[in-house]
This record gives sequence, structure tokens and C-alpha cells, in this order.
Amino acid sequence: ADAAIYNASISSCLTAGSVMAGEWQMSLNLLLGEVPSKGLSANQIGFSATANACAEFGQWEIASKLLRRMDTIRVSPNVVGCNACLNACSKGSKWRQCLALLRGMPQRQLACSRSEEHTS
Repeated sequence: ADAAIYNASISSCLTAGSVMAGEWQMSLNLLLGEVPSKGLSANQIGFSATANACAEFGQWEIASKLLRRMDTIRVSPNVVGCNACLNACSKGSKWRQCLALLRGMPQRQLACSRSEEHTS
């Protein structure tokens, strides 16, 4: 199995139309458990898909930790991952975290769109 298969599996946790609260946990387990145990490296796609699953279920703390983890392992966050984190923080009414993330986007060489500006 390669990273693309795991990324698809992680994405399917959210896109399968399931609204079960455990879906974000399954994504997290695949990303941080299964992928490294197979000797693979997690990438932007896997992190972003997991952050989206967390956002869907209001897990803003986990989404924020994922973004920090990306920095730690030198995987550059992309706009999709940052937007998922913004969405999760917004759902959790964590406006300070939204503002901090928006302020940090230029340092990551990311630009936010109008939708991200309105999220916060």
C-alpha cells in the first residue's frame, strides 16, 4: 500500500456521507497510526483530509494540533488544510484561533480567499 491509498481511505471517512462522530477518529488513526506503521510519510493530502473530517465534527483542537504537527514534521500546510482548521475553529466559536491562523498564513506563503476571511 502506498500513501495515495491511505489518503483515499482518509478522505472516504468524510465523503462516504456518514455522519457518525467516530469518522474523524478513524481518519486520525489512519494518518498518525497506520501510515507511519507502514513506513510511509503523511503528506498534505492526508493531513488536509483528516483536518476536514475533524472540522466536520467540530474537533477544532485536533485540527489545530494537526496543523502544528505538519510544521513539526516539515510538511507544508496547504490552503485546504488551513481552511479546514479555520472551519473547525469557527464551528467551535474559537475566533481567536481563527485570527491567529489567518495572521500566520502569509508566513506559510498562503493567501486566504474571501470565504476564509468570512469564516472568522
